[in-house]
Amino acid sequence: MPHKASEEQHQPQEASYGPVSNDEKLMDLARDTTNIHISTPFTTDHGTKVSNTDNWLRVVDHSQTGPSLLEDQIAREKVY
Repeated sequence: MPHKASEEQHQPQEASYGPVSNDEKLMDLARDTTNIHISTPFTTDHGTKVSNTDNWLRVVDHSQTGPSLLEDQIAREKVY
């Protein structure tokens, strides 16, 4: 009889909780995941589409490029 008790203790935990199928786990994870390969456009906080987020509004002279301007709303949203 002691032999049977020790065998029952080594049962996998799935027996007490029930088996979890792979499909149930994927459905649970699907709520919190997003597909990064969908080509949705970048938008500002107000919903305006932004085609190029790499260029910022700058002060430019004929001989040199100056600092970035704080008047560039899209650049400020990108920083914050």
